[in-house]
Amino acid sequence: MTVYSFDKEFAVETKKSVNIGGQVQTINFTDNYIKKLNKAEISVSGILNDLPDDDGNMSAKEQAKLADNVMDKLTKTAIDWLNKLLDGRGQELYNFYGHNTYALLNIITFLTGLSNDVIKDRKVANKSK
Repeated sequence: MTVYSFDKEFAVETKKSVNIGGQVQTINFTDNYIKKLNKAEISVSGILNDLPDDDGNMSAKEQAKLADNVMDKLTKTAIDWLNKLLDGRGQELYNFYGHNTYALLNIITFLTGLSNDVIKDRKVANKSK
Protein backbone atom coordinates (compact mmCIF):
# COMPACT_ATOMS: atom_id res chain seq x y z
CA MET A 1 0.00 0.00 0.00
CA THR A 2 1.28 3.46 -0.92
CA VAL A 3 1.23 6.13 1.76
CA TYR A 4 0.89 9.67 0.49
CA SER A 5 2.14 12.45 2.69
CA PHE A 6 -0.11 15.48 2.72
CA ASP A 7 2.40 17.25 4.95
CA LYS A 8 5.22 16.77 2.46
CA GLU A 9 3.13 17.59 -0.61
CA PHE A 10 1.68 20.85 0.65
CA ALA A 11 4.25 22.09 3.15
CA VAL A 12 5.11 25.74 2.68
CA GLU A 13 7.61 27.66 4.75
CA THR A 14 5.75 30.53 6.41
CA LYS A 15 8.66 31.77 8.50
CA LYS A 16 10.96 34.45 7.16
CA SER A 17 13.97 36.00 8.88
CA VAL A 18 14.41 39.70 8.36
CA ASN A 19 16.92 42.27 9.54
CA ILE A 20 14.95 45.28 10.73
CA GLY A 21 16.41 47.99 12.91
CA GLY A 22 19.71 46.19 13.33
CA GLN A 23 18.12 42.97 14.62
CA VAL A 24 17.33 39.75 12.83
CA GLN A 25 13.80 38.73 13.63
CA THR A 26 11.92 35.65 12.50
CA ILE A 27 8.34 36.32 11.49
CA ASN A 28 5.76 33.58 11.05
CA PHE A 29 3.36 34.70 8.32
CA THR A 30 0.30 32.94 9.66
CA ASP A 31 -3.20 33.89 8.60
CA ASN A 32 -3.53 35.96 11.78
CA TYR A 33 -0.29 37.83 11.07
CA ILE A 34 -1.33 38.53 7.48
CA LYS A 35 -4.69 39.86 8.73
CA LYS A 36 -2.82 42.27 11.01
CA LEU A 37 -0.69 43.43 8.09
CA ASN A 38 -3.80 44.01 6.00
CA LYS A 39 -5.36 46.05 8.79
CA ALA A 40 -2.17 48.08 9.15
CA GLU A 41 -2.21 48.98 5.47
CA ILE A 42 -5.92 49.82 5.61
CA SER A 43 -5.33 52.06 8.64
CA VAL A 44 -2.60 54.00 6.85
CA SER A 45 -4.65 54.29 3.66
CA GLY A 46 -7.63 55.47 5.70
CA ILE A 47 -5.65 58.40 7.06
CA LEU A 48 -4.63 59.45 3.56
CA ASN A 49 -8.11 58.88 2.12
CA ASP A 50 -9.68 61.05 4.83
CA LEU A 51 -7.78 64.14 3.73
CA PRO A 52 -10.12 66.98 2.83
CA ASP A 53 -10.24 68.14 -0.75
CA ASP A 54 -8.25 71.31 -1.16
CA ASP A 55 -10.51 73.63 -3.05
CA GLY A 56 -7.93 76.39 -2.89
CA ASN A 57 -9.57 78.06 0.08
CA MET A 58 -7.14 76.78 2.74
CA SER A 59 -4.65 79.29 4.00
CA ALA A 60 -0.99 78.37 4.22
CA LYS A 61 -1.36 78.17 8.00
CA GLU A 62 -4.31 75.76 7.67
CA GLN A 63 -2.41 73.65 5.16
CA ALA A 64 0.60 73.47 7.47
CA LYS A 65 -1.59 72.47 10.40
CA LEU A 66 -3.29 69.79 8.30
CA ALA A 67 0.09 68.43 7.15
CA ASP A 68 1.32 68.30 10.76
CA ASN A 69 -1.85 66.50 11.88
CA VAL A 70 -1.60 63.96 9.09
CA MET A 71 2.06 63.27 9.84
CA ASP A 72 1.28 62.86 13.55
CA LYS A 73 -1.54 60.40 12.76
CA LEU A 74 0.65 58.44 10.34
CA THR A 75 3.48 58.26 12.89
CA LYS A 76 1.22 57.07 15.70
CA THR A 77 -0.52 54.55 13.46
CA ALA A 78 2.75 53.14 12.10
CA ILE A 79 4.27 52.83 15.59
CA ASP A 80 1.12 51.18 16.95
CA TRP A 81 0.96 48.66 14.11
CA LEU A 82 4.67 47.86 14.27
CA ASN A 83 4.21 47.24 18.00
CA LYS A 84 1.63 44.62 17.06
CA LEU A 85 3.58 43.19 14.13
CA LEU A 86 7.12 43.18 15.56
CA ASP A 87 6.84 42.37 19.24
CA GLY A 88 6.49 45.91 20.58
CA ARG A 89 9.33 47.40 18.53
CA GLY A 90 7.42 50.33 16.99
CA GLN A 91 8.94 53.16 19.02
CA GLU A 92 12.36 51.48 18.97
CA LEU A 93 12.27 51.38 15.16
CA TYR A 94 11.06 54.98 14.98
CA ASN A 95 14.10 55.96 17.05
CA PHE A 96 16.46 53.68 15.11
CA TYR A 97 15.44 55.16 11.77
CA GLY A 98 15.92 58.74 12.93
CA HIS A 99 12.28 59.57 13.73
CA ASN A 100 11.28 58.92 10.14
CA THR A 101 7.65 57.96 9.63
CA TYR A 102 8.26 57.01 6.00
CA ALA A 103 10.81 54.41 7.11
CA LEU A 104 8.13 52.85 9.33
CA LEU A 105 5.60 52.88 6.50
CA ASN A 106 8.20 51.25 4.26
CA ILE A 107 8.69 48.49 6.84
CA ILE A 108 4.95 47.77 6.75
CA THR A 109 5.06 47.71 2.94
CA PHE A 110 8.12 45.44 3.02
CA LEU A 111 6.40 43.01 5.40
CA THR A 112 3.33 43.02 3.17
CA GLY A 113 5.56 42.09 0.23
CA LEU A 114 7.01 39.18 2.19
CA SER A 115 3.52 38.02 3.12
CA ASN A 116 2.56 38.13 -0.55
CA ASP A 117 5.59 35.92 -1.30
CA VAL A 118 4.36 33.39 1.28
CA ILE A 119 0.90 33.41 -0.28
CA LYS A 120 2.42 32.91 -3.76
CA ASP A 121 4.56 30.05 -2.42
CA ARG A 122 1.41 28.40 -1.06
CA LYS A 123 -0.34 28.72 -4.41
CA VAL A 124 2.67 27.35 -6.31
CA ALA A 125 3.00 24.42 -3.91
CA ASN A 126 -0.68 23.60 -4.25
CA LYS A 127 -0.66 23.87 -8.07
CA SER A 128 2.47 21.79 -8.52
CA LYS A 129 1.05 18.85 -6.64
